[in-house]
Amino acid sequence: MSKLYGTAYTPLVARIQRNRRDATKRVAFIGRQLCFLDRRFPLLDPGAEVEVMVVQASYGVHPAGHDWAGSPDRSVLRGLMIQPVDRALHALVAIDGFECSGSMCRTTAHGRETDGSRALTAQEAYPSKRPGESRESWLARDRGSMWLTPGRVDVTVADNVNARFYDRQPTPLRPMNVWVERSRIAETSGCGVRVLGLSTLDDADWSPLVSREQAQVRQAA
Repeated sequence: MSKLYGTAYTPLVARIQRNRRDATKRVAFIGRQLCFLDRRFPLLDPGAEVEVMVVQASYGVHPAGHDWAGSPDRSVLRGLMIQPVDRALHALVAIDGFECSGSMCRTTAHGRETDGSRALTAQEAYPSKRPGESRESWLARDRGSMWLTPGRVDVTVADNVNARFYDRQPTPLRPMNVWVERSRIAETSGCGVRVLGLSTLDDADWSPLVSREQAQVRQAA
């Protein structure tokens, strides 16, 4: 099977609620999962629903007396930090998946902007030069492809460093859609674009900790 980039996209929708400790503040839920609002979040009425991305996880802290007291406890998920999606500012990018490979521990992924209707093929993500096609025409079709770095979202990474050296089967890459800032694409010319947010609850190291009871992902209104 040829390599795929991204998947079909379903908007991740959060429901706004009042903070029980302070009625002037807001929290949100994606299904049953508690979410905290990024500082860029507008003040919305309780019950409002908005398309979001997950920009960071909030973990528990190891208690006093523990060998790592005061440091993050990544086995305990306190909540997810979310940010509203703004299509004018944010681009949905279909990627082949992050991989830490070779011998230099480099973690990268490759892909291009997508409308999210389906996964992209390798030829669509990185079109090859057609026989007789001019370089200018090919570059115009290829424009928009990029390579990315993980940012701070704790995205799932296929750990294949020295896999051949240790004679073990490489971990397959996980195609996914991620959100990036359009300004970063322009600033970097598509080279080393940092991921801003994740488009699902399934593509991160913290995914197994998510509260999934009665969880729903609905189409954005």
